[in-house]
Order: sequence, then C-alpha cells, then structure tokens
Amino acid sequence: AMGDSLTDEYAEQTYGNVAKSWTQILVDTGRADFGPTAAQANVTYWGEPRRTGYRDNWARYSDTTEYGIGHGQHIGAAQSVTVDGAQYVLIFIGGNDFHRYIAPAYMNTYDGTWTQAQSFAYADEVVARIRTMVDALDGTGAKIVIASPLEINWSWPGARSSKSAASCAASSC
Repeated sequence: AMGDSLTDEYAEQTYGNVAKSWTQILVDTGRADFGPTAAQANVTYWGEPRRTGYRDNWARYSDTTEYGIGHGQHIGAAQSVTVDGAQYVLIFIGGNDFHRYIAPAYMNTYDGTWTQAQSFAYADEVVARIRTMVDALDGTGAKIVIASPLEINWSWPGARSSKSAASCAASSC
C-alpha cells in the first residue's frame, strides 16, 4: 500500500492506542496481509517510510504525492511485489496535496492568489506524480487499485462557487 495517514499504521502515533488505520483493521480481521511488522520479522526498524509497521505498507503519515515519491513509496511497493510476492498495490494518496495546512494549493486557490489555470496546473502535477507511482509498478504483475481521497470541492470557506472540482475541470468555472 502507498499513501498518507489514512493508510499508514497508527501504532507509532500518539493516537495509536485508541485508533487503527484501515490497513490495521483489515489485518486484524484476516481480510488482508501486508506482511509482518518489524517486530514479527525480528527487525528493529524497517527504515522510512515504514518504520516498525507492516513490511508491505509503504504509506507515511502527512505524505503528499511529492513526499511519497521522495520517501520511495513507489519503489518500495514495486519491491513488495517483485521480492515479497504482494499481488495487489493500493495507491491512496493525494488528499494532503490539497490539505489546508500541508500544501499551498488550498489557500492559494481559495484566497484568489492563484488563477484557475494555476490551480489546474497544480492538480495536473499531482496527477503526474500519481502516474509516476503507477509507472513504477508497471511490469511487476501487480493488480493496481487507485483510490481517490475525498472530493475536493469549491464549496469550502472562501470559495467562489459551489461547483465541484470535477465539474470545473469539465467546463469553465
């Protein structure tokens, strides 16, 4: 799996004693296998971005698509397929690229600093980085699932329209 805090295990976070990520819930219920944790594999630390979590979960909390590539999530996931035998790879990243406190897109779009063209160009960059992640898996034999973060729409505070980003992309807003 590749992604951000929605996919990363919560065990190493301050909220890990009261909450679990969807990956942990699937493992706990026997519905998915992300490989052993570092402790189960008698390894102290896998390294970034996995730390002590599951061997085949490359997600890292707070990652944007840029940071995910920088952390090597796509290279690690390809290794999980070719070396460790993973059959599926889920890519669930991109929400932080539009997060109010992590990336510039939110405020630059909604306070009018960016033009519509600049906002769309930024979205194109995010899509290109997701494409880079997919391309790293090409030829590995993995079945790839791309999950979209929650819809980012133009009805947030400071927005100029109630149209969704998808409808704006299909027409002129």
